[in-house]
Amino acid sequence: MRKIINYGLIAFVGLILTGCSLLPSATQPIEEGISSTTEPTATATPDDSLIQVEGSKPEITTQQYSLPEVAQHSVGTDCWIAIEGKVYDVTSFIASQKHPGKDAILQGCGKDATELYNNRPNGSGAHSDKARSFLPNYYIGDLKQ
Repeated sequence: MRKIINYGLIAFVGLILTGCSLLPSATQPIEEGISSTTEPTATATPDDSLIQVEGSKPEITTQQYSLPEVAQHSVGTDCWIAIEGKVYDVTSFIASQKHPGKDAILQGCGKDATELYNNRPNGSGAHSDKARSFLPNYYIGDLKQ
């Protein structure tokens, strides 16, 4: 039994080292002089915008929101905040009750809160680097200019 497993492992490693695959692939080129009876099919991806043509750079589009759109999310149970041209959905952060300033964050809901964020009204100055490091977790797009 051990010999069979060893031979199987050697065969598997050999396939990997030679670039062969155990699974058929529609993207493998057909060798010249050999015809194929089946045509390759396209593989669907969850987001077709992520498909990249060889030699091209993928286009990444960022969602943009106007200030009136941000203003539609102005309560603690649905809170978007714009800071320095970026829009953040901080609803889950508010729900976690982990904001050190407790309900102070609610002052920025539905607004461009850049001034509030950089100069907290309680006199404690700008938010820390640690606070700024959390922002990307809530980023949803850019503020339309």
